[in-house]
Parts: sequence; structure tokens; C-alpha cells
Amino acid sequence: KKYFSLGLDLKYMGKTLQLLPQTAAMISKTYKKLLTLNMPTVAAINGHAFGAGIFIAMCCDYRYMRRNAGTICFPELKLEINLSAGWTELLQHKLTPNTFRDCILKAKKWSSMESATAQIIDAEIECGDFDQNYMD
Repeated sequence: KKYFSLGLDLKYMGKTLQLLPQTAAMISKTYKKLLTLNMPTVAAINGHAFGAGIFIAMCCDYRYMRRNAGTICFPELKLEINLSAGWTELLQHKLTPNTFRDCILKAKKWSSMESATAQIIDAEIECGDFDQNYMD
């Protein structure tokens, strides 16, 4: 299996707490750029996407995931991390109410098919099948 992004290395960050404010600022700046880019953005999720990694994809206008390549998970609840109001609002805007609840309260792992059904992603695709037709 491949990885799109597993998010932040929390063990490392726990050892280097003095870097936490800088890291948080850098991540927020990156997310903001994706959210406000003056063109459509596409996340091509080629494998597992957890935590900050799935938030990168959620900042994009379109999300496509390679079929059976991994899972999507918002593990913050299990890690006892509170989402900021802004990130909660982003998910409420991008997800259906039931999907939002299951992502946040259950920290469920979603397959590509489940992610498409729950509308976390726009579609699951086979490797090499992505073309303009998905954007129509």
C-alpha cells in the first residue's frame, strides 16, 4: 500500500514542543494557500490519508482516490486532539452531516469505496484512469 500523507509526526513533535507554534503556523499557511488558490485544486489520493494529510486533501476542490489503495481517517479523537473551530467548520462545509459525525466522533477508517459513498472523495479511480472527464 502507498501513502498520500499520514499527517504530522506527533512523537517527534512531542519531543520538540518548542517547534510546535512554528509548525502549526506553517501548516495553516499551507492549508490557507490551497483553500484560496485562484484555480481549481485536485487531491489525487494514492494511498492512506490520515490526520493532517487528509486535511490537505479536504482543502482541495476535488478529491479522487485510487481504488483499494488505502484508507482515509480523521484520528484526532483517538489521539485526544481537539480540532480548532476553523477546521471543524471546514469539515462541516465539505462533508455531509452523518459523514462529519462518523469522521469526528468515531475516527472511522474509510476505504476508497466507502469514502466515495460517503462523499468524502468525489470518486475512486483506477491508477492511470484520471482524465478531464472526472472534472466535468
